[in-house]
Amino acid sequence: MFWMFCESGAGTTLDTYIASRLPGCKLFCLGPRRPLRQANPADHRKSGGGGMIAAMTYILYGDKGSGSATTELALAIAGAHVTLRDVPLERNAQREAGYSSVNAQQKLPTLVTPDGETLTETAAILITLAERFPAAGFLPPPASAERARALRWLLFIATEIYPVVEMIDYPERFQPEGDATSDVRREAMRAHLRGIWKRRWLIVEQAVRGEPWFLATGFSAVDIYAAVVSRWAQTGDWRPAAIPRIEAIVAALAARPDCGPVWRRHFG
Repeated sequence: MFWMFCESGAGTTLDTYIASRLPGCKLFCLGPRRPLRQANPADHRKSGGGGMIAAMTYILYGDKGSGSATTELALAIAGAHVTLRDVPLERNAQREAGYSSVNAQQKLPTLVTPDGETLTETAAILITLAERFPAAGFLPPPASAERARALRWLLFIATEIYPVVEMIDYPERFQPEGDATSDVRREAMRAHLRGIWKRRWLIVEQAVRGEPWFLATGFSAVDIYAAVVSRWAQTGDWRPAAIPRIEAIVAALAARPDCGPVWRRHFG
């Protein structure tokens, strides 16, 4: 017989899992027991390969409509158990001491894995989940041309598009005057940055090879990332005619049974 230790909050879900998979193992819970948050069968599907780590809980810090939507959608597709911890951007909760101790960069999302690793940077999170849940199909096979293509465009969105959002939302952070930046200057900067935003999305639009997915080989993590990030920057009127392939990816992702509830909660 051997013992496993868990933090307060583990309950019958983990007990049942251990009893079925690890005979002779006993669970010792550090603190009062509560049931783990269950994956909703209507929202999530089981991954074919994740073992015990797929049956334990991920902790996701985020907010409605924020960058955490990408990670939450990926976890839903993987069928992972997840506990959501709200960090309301509207009241700048990401800058409060409690969250800053989790993510010193004071940005969303942050994902804490079942083994205690803290992950930031959405592209890194998606690649990690692709490794942990291979049956979810987040990335094509290693060393394939399509995998290289997927990684290229994941990183393009992460480095060339995502950072522009912060500048549009918080232009004063990028001005020497800081919070004293005038409204006129802020709006001028936003208008300039939205032009950059649009030009870079047109590059992504031209790179789409599949139908309705980004890659010719089918669904991948690029679809999740592109769908979520494209919802920002107050460019809703521009998107349908300018980037119809990206809009098709959004529609296909939102129509997936494992994604639909999460998508609607974030974007309606």
